[in-house]
Amino acid sequence: MRKLLPILCTVIAGAGAMIWWLHGAKTAALPARPGVLLISGDTAGWITPCGCTANQSGGLLRRGTYVQELRKSAEVIYADVGGAPAGVSPYQRVKFEAVLSGERAMGICAHNIGGPEAALGAAYLREAGARLKVSFISANARDRAGQALAAPMQIAEAHGRRVALIGVLSPRYATADVHVDDPKQAVLNALAEGKGKYDCAVVLAYLPEEELSQLAADLPEVDAVVGGPTGQA
Repeated sequence: MRKLLPILCTVIAGAGAMIWWLHGAKTAALPARPGVLLISGDTAGWITPCGCTANQSGGLLRRGTYVQELRKSAEVIYADVGGAPAGVSPYQRVKFEAVLSGERAMGICAHNIGGPEAALGAAYLREAGARLKVSFISANARDRAGQALAAPMQIAEAHGRRVALIGVLSPRYATADVHVDDPKQAVLNALAEGKGKYDCAVVLAYLPEEELSQLAADLPEVDAVVGGPTGQA
């Protein structure tokens, strides 16, 4: 029986992060090192520490060091819930691209399209994702022509377990350029499409807290729902 057990909630690099150990069946065929799913979110353009007088948050270098140290003792799947940009100006786009480049250097598996990402527009997201070689995911964000902005899911493996990462966005973050379908149905569609290809499923959901709680209650088919915005840096 597969398990996905929450063991720690922490804050890294200006991003709320949730870590799970992935436990598989205890057989000799499985690798000795545990599998860890690490999820960040709401980076909000914080490339460097926040500058607070105490307990500073933020900083891609610190996040990178954390991921690097974690990989010494575990197989890490790293993903982001979204919320990486801090605005839509040219300056904020440059910062966003720096964040994406940093995530790629950390070996990110998937970056969900959150509200701040959607505000940048469909064409920009497609161009930036292709140029920076970042795997955006979204099961329910479409352009005005009805075309999906990204793949609905990415499947990664750790500790002999195939983990499906499915991204969704709240309809309240829809724009004239980005249309957003019902998150629950989008997740169910993605699960059906990926049937037989994964051992456990995790939803990366950029939804307000009340919508997030309802989505988790309505989706017994998945092992975990992790979301934002977190409301803090």
